[in-house]
Amino acid sequence: MRSLQSALEESARQGLPQAQYNLLFLVYSRWVAGEQVTQQEVADALAKVQIGTFRGQLAFKMGYIYSLLREYVLQVTDGPTLEGYRLAAGYGNADAAYRYVVGVLQHRSEQVAADPELRRYLKKLVNTLSGRSSQLMALRGVLWKTGFFEGTPQARAYYGQLYKRVSELMGARAAGNQGAAARSVTKVDRDAERLIQVQHLISVTIAVDYEFVCQQ
Repeated sequence: MRSLQSALEESARQGLPQAQYNLLFLVYSRWVAGEQVTQQEVADALAKVQIGTFRGQLAFKMGYIYSLLREYVLQVTDGPTLEGYRLAAGYGNADAAYRYVVGVLQHRSEQVAADPELRRYLKKLVNTLSGRSSQLMALRGVLWKTGFFEGTPQARAYYGQLYKRVSELMGARAAGNQGAAARSVTKVDRDAERLIQVQHLISVTIAVDYEFVCQQ
């Protein structure tokens, strides 16, 4: 394994994206498998990665792995960490989008408050990819409830309840608990079911406005 890692390190030095991915994925796989991976090893591997050169599926995976290692092994949630998540999210990685949005809200709250373009981008990520992630759907509900999305206080409160319930139903179905997912007794339950059906959530990424769903 060590000799393979050394060979990959040499290839990665040449700047080839696939070689950089192979090196980082090997380190990541060892970490996930519970092997002892030192911070220095991870830092050395990350130093050989030019994160901005990745596109497509490589970016989808590479940005995510890059940032997970930075956040959980090096224990830093800084600009490069958020950039890796943002890169992966831009290619449809819903978990990376969740981690990026949460990271920005936690660590760049002043910038979020002052930058309408950044707020629009965060909303776009949440709206576009929430159908792939119950965590992102729950975050969408929190953002509605706290006023991150525009609307009357009453509407925001209802949207918060609605997207929280959608997240719960998605989670129950993913866990195979169809009984819990099938109970629809309140208006929020019924609207959540309709939202899931209209959006084909979990498989479709395009978000539909609540009013459109409930007026059909």
